[in-house]
Amino acid sequence: MQLPDYLDVVGRRKVLIAAVLLAAIGAAIGFLQLLPAKYTATGLLHVEPGAALVGGAVRADDITYLANLENTYSKLAKNPQLAERVAQDLDLASRPQVSVDGVPNTELMEVRATTNSPVTAARSANRFAALLLAEVRGLTRTSSQAAAGAFNRRTQELETAIAKDEAELATLEASPGGEASHLLRVAKLREEISGKRSSLAAQRSDFESFQLALASRSSALSLVTPAAQPSKPSNRHYVLVLLLAVALGLLGGVGLAFLAEGLTRRFRTPTEIEDTLQLPILATVPTVRGATAGAVFNSGSQAEEAFRRLATALLAPRQADDPARTVLVTSARPGEGTSTVVANLGRSLAQAGRSVLLVDANLRSPVLHDVFSLENTSGLSDMLVDTRPQNGDLSAPTTVPGLRLFAAGSPHLDPAMLLGSHHMETWIEAYRSRFDYILFDSPAVLAATDALPLARMADAVLLVARPDVPRESLILADRELAQMNGRPIGLIVNEAARKGAQYHYRERAAHQKAGGARE
Repeated sequence: MQLPDYLDVVGRRKVLIAAVLLAAIGAAIGFLQLLPAKYTATGLLHVEPGAALVGGAVRADDITYLANLENTYSKLAKNPQLAERVAQDLDLASRPQVSVDGVPNTELMEVRATTNSPVTAARSANRFAALLLAEVRGLTRTSSQAAAGAFNRRTQELETAIAKDEAELATLEASPGGEASHLLRVAKLREEISGKRSSLAAQRSDFESFQLALASRSSALSLVTPAAQPSKPSNRHYVLVLLLAVALGLLGGVGLAFLAEGLTRRFRTPTEIEDTLQLPILATVPTVRGATAGAVFNSGSQAEEAFRRLATALLAPRQADDPARTVLVTSARPGEGTSTVVANLGRSLAQAGRSVLLVDANLRSPVLHDVFSLENTSGLSDMLVDTRPQNGDLSAPTTVPGLRLFAAGSPHLDPAMLLGSHHMETWIEAYRSRFDYILFDSPAVLAATDALPLARMADAVLLVARPDVPRESLILADRELAQMNGRPIGLIVNEAARKGAQYHYRERAAHQKAGGARE
């Protein structure tokens, strides 16, 4: 299939596609209305490196602290105990959904809380922010206490060592002695005491700096924008859901359209008939009614132009030594308009200067005599039943010069036997020399077997079909005709849309060059 074919499918199934689209949109709106409303309140936290708060330079560990703080708070927010505390403090029936995320390229972090009420959402976000701040301060106190304990142990050890060394030094200085070892020991003790005092002073300085940094970090996190009550639900994204519904509706509608096209048992366009049977469409006849007295078209109509084109195609011999002079016109099922086609094709051939005989081989339901307002007192069936030589010509002239009609004649119990008899073959051979063209109107192939023996005897077969003919019927009729060596040379699409007829007029020459007449 090409793009125009896909567009044709969409055009034919636009009602189905529209119904699926509207259903998808309705389902989306219904889903949003039935979905319990959720409200999300958002507060803003500000984070600042600790050293900047006390007027110092920002240290590398402060930058690392700031970078990792977002991950730390996100981990804390996922702690169910923290959310449970919020629910308990606010007397909520269920835990709120809480989260903490950093705002890119800023020192801000968003604290969000989601509940079933805008009031509780705002209260939950603010309470959660307060608990986070308290948690940070608690962690800071814990770190400070642990650091103080370690500092006290180290200072106590140093102070004890210094006191011990000072006592030993005092003893040595109080006792007389001028030996070298005595003097060396005194010098060494003095050096050790000085080093330990320097180390103790350095540890005290580091501890004070660490305590100051912890104090600044504990106050670096602050709630700068408390959460306010949200004005609308956060889980009803109408625009997004409707856009998604439209996309899915169109996708589902188009998919169902092509599925319906694949499951249909009827042809949808003349081109599809042509592609399926691999036969050229010789004529596309617009708006042709049943075979009545008005079936012979007035001059200048589009339908008459279609039959003139069909006559032109028929006048062109399939092969130089094998002209199609006896032509069977049949269909897959009754009511396809074969009698109309025979009458008007014969008229067009006669107007082209050919002598034409129309044979009403539809012995079950003959209508051609009504088309031309002639009698049907005797005809083909009477001639086939009476095998004796005929003294007169049973055909009758019509109002069209050069066009005669051989009526069906009297009813018979077994038309198929008559039409398949040797007498029928003899009659065709006898009349072939008297007319340029003999056109047979026969019953539908699938309605009776009458057309099959005629397909074997005729030079060519034209298959008439309406655009909505069931595909199985047309395929089966084509197969049965082929078994009788009567494969149609082309198709005549009756009562087709004018658009299809115009397409055919443009493309007929291409079909004749590509496929030609087929056996």
